[in-house]
Amino acid sequence: MEITDSNQSMIVCGESGSGKTESAKHLMRYFAYNSKKKDNNAGSGGDDTKESVAPPKPHKSGGDDDEDEGFQVEEQSIEKQVLAANPILEAFGNAKTILNNNSSRFGKFTKLVFDEEHPPGGTPHDSSQQHDPDAPPRKKIINPKFICGSFIETYLLEKSRVCKQEPGERNYHVFYHLCSDGGLDKATRDKYYLEAPDKYAYLIGGKTYTVDGINDPKLMKGLSKSMTSLKIDAEQQDQVFRIVSGVLHLGNIRFKPLSADSVAVEKECEVTVNQCATLFGVDEKALTARLTTRNITVSKQVITKPLSKADAEQNRDAMAKALYNGLFLWIVYKINRELFPVEARKDDLKVRVCGSSSSSSSSRGRSF
Repeated sequence: MEITDSNQSMIVCGESGSGKTESAKHLMRYFAYNSKKKDNNAGSGGDDTKESVAPPKPHKSGGDDDEDEGFQVEEQSIEKQVLAANPILEAFGNAKTILNNNSSRFGKFTKLVFDEEHPPGGTPHDSSQQHDPDAPPRKKIINPKFICGSFIETYLLEKSRVCKQEPGERNYHVFYHLCSDGGLDKATRDKYYLEAPDKYAYLIGGKTYTVDGINDPKLMKGLSKSMTSLKIDAEQQDQVFRIVSGVLHLGNIRFKPLSADSVAVEKECEVTVNQCATLFGVDEKALTARLTTRNITVSKQVITKPLSKADAEQNRDAMAKALYNGLFLWIVYKINRELFPVEARKDDLKVRVCGSSSSSSSSRGRSF
């Protein structure tokens, strides 16, 4: 990228369990560690200084070294924020499968946008610098690059996993982080009505609640730190965890048939409906109606039709999957909003549409 002054791409591919997620994380750490920090004294002889990002460390199987991936964030540098996005996406988008304890259940395209420092008197491509055509060719000036932004595109989150897992697998990590002993204090757990993982219908399918090498309480605390570093404040985090907890409780709502084509919520599940309504911030009666009936619009007239038991269960699961998918997309949006500065967006638009970037008077963005 520095030599050719053009965009570069790397594709990390392989079969399930081959190490794509870990390889991508090490690549991100490499670029963050080697990224040059723009010197505030540029032009006055000051040396470039590297951001205080720890160098890549050997991988520890399981996931405990996720703390190195952005949990210990003291400064809000762009390099550290880029790394802090990894544990957030892993918590909400990764899960244990038969072949892999930390499998990404969505497609991801990460774009790193670099800027460069120009030497005094012009840039390597400044055509105004005239020289003798008979003189020997000058050595190409390579300016150091530093990360100035990042953008993440996600594809096809595995929504079916929210409601069902195969034996030996787990749901998304964040559910177990929340339910783990020590991940949240008792008052917070009570606020979300949380219990042990084996109490939830959406978590018992795989019959696997803990994973060797994955410390759920520790990762829960680290997740909150990483979200804070990306400007997801305490109030927004509370809303996120309310939705995650609400999705868990949705799965525990059961229905009893009133007739062949109508149902009601079972008596013992009415408390669960109340908890879901509280967590989602909606009216309990409206939620009950949404779970047991559907609206059909005919000639501008809305007709309410009851659901059968099978339809009500599918409707409940569809609601849970839609809520979780929407939450995941919102989290990605929040990360991009913080990591993708306006000046990088302007240049990157040309990169994505035209396939090449162009320089402006103030910035020469390059994507990787």
